[in-house]
Amino acid sequence: MIANELLLISFFQIGGAVPVLPEELQATLYRPISQEWPHGGRDATCTRILRGLDQIMGLAIAEPFIAPVDLNRYPSYALIVEYPIDLSTIKVSTHGT
Repeated sequence: MIANELLLISFFQIGGAVPVLPEELQATLYRPISQEWPHGGRDATCTRILRGLDQIMGLAIAEPFIAPVDLNRYPSYALIVEYPIDLSTIKVSTHGT
């Protein structure tokens, strides 16, 4: 009982966490299956996404969303946007797959 109480206390402390075993982490990783990638498979889908991102990034209206927000310039941004993302980060992530 005491071990469970200590586990709960550490979990609810700021920065506290429950350790994750390597096999638990492996079980959460994405494993693609062929039916998920219609129209030519995963590589073809990534290529289409990259082409679309290039088109969007070429538009003037997309300019504020091309690069990550400078947190030195806008420090409160991280308090307002919980999961910030920008088009260049999406592009790098898609290209690196």
